[in-house]
Amino acid sequence: MLNVIKRELGLQFSYLKGMQLVGMLLVVMFVMFVNKDKNFMCYVMLMFLVGTFGYTELENRNKVYLSILSGNCSRKNYIIGKYLFIIIWSIVVGVVLILLNKMLFLIMPSMVADTNIFQMKTMILYGIFISSVYYFAYFSLGMKAAKISYYIVLMLYTFGFMMLLNGFQYGIGCEYSNIIFKLIFATDIVTNIITVVITLAVSAILCVLSVIFYEKKDL
Repeated sequence: MLNVIKRELGLQFSYLKGMQLVGMLLVVMFVMFVNKDKNFMCYVMLMFLVGTFGYTELENRNKVYLSILSGNCSRKNYIIGKYLFIIIWSIVVGVVLILLNKMLFLIMPSMVADTNIFQMKTMILYGIFISSVYYFAYFSLGMKAAKISYYIVLMLYTFGFMMLLNGFQYGIGCEYSNIIFKLIFATDIVTNIITVVITLAVSAILCVLSVIFYEKKDL
């Protein structure tokens, strides 16, 4: 399990080396300019999580999982490691982006919005939820379904991301007329704790189901 987490983290950090990171940041700045949006940290979070989807799809395509599972790693530990990785990675990226966004805001406040911890919390939990759904499809529904689900989840993630940004910008859900909006956009501590618990519980349930289905599958 720990080896799976270390491997996934290593892949993500290798992705950040050199011109790849510069290119990603340039894409983010261009999208922000086109959309006239200053929410730097949310866009970078989107790019990071899209990258994790891409690595998993590449792993599936190249059948890398066969070499991993042929070693001392069981299917159960492999799946749990994947789920724990996305939680750890989302939190690490979120904390780094909060600090980076604060620094950029001090340097160029006209281009970058001030840091909003509650918005970042929402993006982190949304990323964990979507990633958990993707992993469930990837491990439970077969390889053909995994390929299709990659593009479906990617579209849903991007669509949901834009809806969240609109909510942040225009105050959708501020009146809390809907329980989902209340959980997503609330700024009080108690509701945010409840949201975190619900998200992690859903992720844990999908992880358990993934283990059950994956252990019965033929690779």
